Amino acid sequence: MPFNPTLSVVIPCYGMNSKGASLLEYSLQILENQTFKDFEVVITDHSIDTDNGVYNVAEAWKTKLDIQYFRNGKGIGIAPVNINFGLIVSRGKIIKILCQDDYLYDTNSLQVIVDAFDDTTKWLVTTYIHSKDKVNHINRHLPSLNPNIGIVNTIGTLSTLAFLNKDILLYDENLKFAYDCEYYARLVKKFGPPKILDVITMVNYLWEGQTTNILTNGALIQQETAYINEKLKNA
Repeated sequence: MPFNPTLSVVIPCYGMNSKGASLLEYSLQILENQTFKDFEVVITDHSIDTDNGVYNVAEAWKTKLDIQYFRNGKGIGIAPVNINFGLIVSRGKIIKILCQDDYLYDTNSLQVIVDAFDDTTKWLVTTYIHSKDKVNHINRHLPSLNPNIGIVNTIGTLSTLAFLNKDILLYDENLKFAYDCEYYARLVKKFGPPKILDVITMVNYLWEGQTTNILTNGALIQQETAYINEKLKNA
């Protein structure tokens, strides 16, 4: 019989200019100390072929955690492609997404998430906090919905998200920047509003290499806003 964990923690990875391996290792250290133990860690690696940093970290941790490592050569550089790969191969009853440069807040974070799922919960988001140095915390963020969630992201980073691994939606692979809020809009349409937990479960790490800093530009935002508006209008 195959092992089916309660929870899959999906960590889409890539080299991140040689910082990806150390960022992943930091997150795995916190995952190792979770009070909740019935989970797998799904690592989907979008690194270029010559960069084995993420692979080496995953191999080193296989004796400590249930690591499911996949080298994903499809659509390298397009984040939604790598996220979708992780969602498809996940075996857990619940899927928790965790960006490579984010990390869980404390040792009880996964337990809080799992305990929050009841018979009516299809998906949930939790409060999170930010850090620039992995020591001090700033800017506590409680996710919220708004009527234009597909464009105006008041939920926040996808690391706040967990959902049942049943009849799942996949991310739009045509988007490079606004794939998170567009995904939230489709989740609302299909499953209704999320359960919102006013409990901090993760930390959004603020640094120069994060996706928000690299991809933020007016032309891209304008292009994707028009695309999302048209898509949601015709949905």
